[in-house]
Amino acid sequence: MSIPLRTADFDYTLLPDLIAQAPVPERDRSRLLVLDRRTGALRHRIFRDLPNYLVPGDLLVVNEAKVLPARLVGQSERQHRVEVLLLGEVEADSSARHADASHWEALLKPSRQVRAGDRLSLAEGTIIAEVIEKRGEGRHLLKLVHDGRLIDLLWRFGQMPVPPYIKRQGLGSRVQGKKEKNPETHP
Repeated sequence: MSIPLRTADFDYTLLPDLIAQAPVPERDRSRLLVLDRRTGALRHRIFRDLPNYLVPGDLLVVNEAKVLPARLVGQSERQHRVEVLLLGEVEADSSARHADASHWEALLKPSRQVRAGDRLSLAEGTIIAEVIEKRGEGRHLLKLVHDGRLIDLLWRFGQMPVPPYIKRQGLGSRVQGKKEKNPETHP
């Protein structure tokens, strides 16, 4: 049995001054919170101290996920500005598959002005997104039609998605030096 998740399930209050606006220059000096499970005591340490807390048999999981510049800006047929954040590719049924198209779940902003059947021009017209359906909580199913590989278009025209609580300037700007920044996902 699966329990449906809603974005509201993850809402909580965090003081703004506790939100890191940038990574520390020396990554091994990032903060580490250590919980002593026997006593319940919390200790504030730094990440380079982590080996001191590992014992034989422990499992360390490393997240090496890469972030794609999956935020695209464009306009609707009615000339409304629209932002699209691609969340994940969706397998289309066999009757809807085309070599030059893909289906994606996406967040649209402003979502109120977008209806099923609307066509959006994204990435300076290199990607046309057709809104297939609204799925609730701002999510939409899109059919993307594009010439060439979508990954290449994302690295050329996309912006890095930045959470609204990060206030630094320039983070959402287009990716520069794309091959140097992410050679594994963008050969």
